[in-house]
Formats: sequence, C-alpha cells, structure tokens
Amino acid sequence: EYQDQEKEICLHISTFAHLSKFGSNAQLFHPYKDKNIKKDKCPGDQECFDNDGVALFWNSARFQALEIGNVRYQEDVSDGGVVGALLLDSKADPPACIWVFTTHLRSGDTIPDEQKRIKQAGDLAAWVTERKVPADKCKRSARLLMMDGNSFQGFATGDIKADSNMYHTLQTKVGLTNFLLSEESSDSAELNTGEGRKDLPLSMAVSVNKIRGIDTKQLKKMGEYQLDRIDYIAVSKELKTPVVTLKTYDRVSGKEKAYNDI
Repeated sequence: EYQDQEKEICLHISTFAHLSKFGSNAQLFHPYKDKNIKKDKCPGDQECFDNDGVALFWNSARFQALEIGNVRYQEDVSDGGVVGALLLDSKADPPACIWVFTTHLRSGDTIPDEQKRIKQAGDLAAWVTERKVPADKCKRSARLLMMDGNSFQGFATGDIKADSNMYHTLQTKVGLTNFLLSEESSDSAELNTGEGRKDLPLSMAVSVNKIRGIDTKQLKKMGEYQLDRIDYIAVSKELKTPVVTLKTYDRVSGKEKAYNDI
C-alpha cells in the first residue's frame, strides 16, 4: 500500500516545486537505498525519489505561489528537468509577479556534452516561453533563472562557437542575461594556453574550485580538479542584472594557490 501511494505521488510530482533525477549515481550508490523497492513504478523504469535534483524555495511571508510546474528534458528524462514557480510579490505596488526557474544541466567538458546542454536549453526555452502571467493579478512581470549550467558562458570548442553555445541559446530564445562581474572580479583577455580548455580565460573569476574526494558519489570524477565559472543567475530585461564578486585565479601559474584555497 505504501509503495502504491509513493508511485502515485511520484507520477504527479508536477504539483511540487521540486524535480528529482532518475537513477543518478547519488541514488545508485546511496548507502541507505531500499533494495526491495521495484523499478517498475516510475517513468523511464527508474526509481523516483532521488536525493539528486532541483528545487525552489521562497519567502512565503512575501511571495504567494500562483502556479507551480516542471518539465523533464525530452532526450533523456533521467537528466532531470526544469522547475518553475510564478510568484506574486505582496510588497510590490503596483502588483508584480516573477516567474522563477531552476535547473541543472548535463555535466562534462566535451563537445557532445555541450551539444546535450544546447538541446536541454532548447527544451527549457520552449517551456519557459509558454508560461503565462495573469494580467488581472500581475501588472508587471519578469523572469529569473538560477542554475548549475555546467558550462562557461563563453564555451567555444571545436564546431561550437560562442554565438551557438548553451548560454547563447538562452539569450536568444528566452532573453535571459547572466550576472555581471564586479570591478574586483574580472577575466583576462588572454585565453588559456596551458593545460585544459583553450577557450577559457587565462585569469578567470570562478564560481567552482573543488576536487572530487574519495567520498564522491560520482565515481568517474574522483580526483578531478575543477576551476571554472558554470553557475548562473540570469534575468530578463525587466530586472536589473545582478553584479557578483568572485575570486580570480590564474589557471596555470596560480594552480597551487587555488589548490590551497579549497
């Protein structure tokens, strides 16, 4: 009976501001995974309730959720999808609403990985642009996307150029612009000529500086060192573009310093 109830919740999870992945490594290697739960009760022949996914939270004292929804990526539903909520700002005069979205795109540095992300951004754009705003309740409206994009906004490797990458897809199809760097943070004009990606600035303001340790659930990434800027706070033209201060590192000569700061 409990499993039937769990299945019912799982298949109608679009009423939650949360979307779980299916069968991620975080789930497959979870030490408390229930070995008795069958895998035939959820879409894609995978277990539903994963501890890897995306969710939205808001201050209910200020914002009222008028609509909540989500959509899974079409090519591979196990990759998760997009969660969105239309929030009415009770303190705004005249009444204002904001569609807030979050997602986590495919990881990886390769061209096929970026191609996957471009397709996911296309799915995201199609769903986001279909979301409506009730004119009687919202005299003004805007969009905000917060995501782990797993891709530098200037990604340009192989046949994928900066004007055709994942971020460019979001810019052109949804009209979203990522945060700006403050005066204390900046990227060098000179690109990396040492190890790793050649399309990344030599000196770069980063949002990620980490090494995968032995406790990682993503086993293939164990020992991997990542120094990159792949996180997004992207807004529509109705909102002021956020300005963010990040630490800057030299990708070659400063590697030891970056290691020490982890």
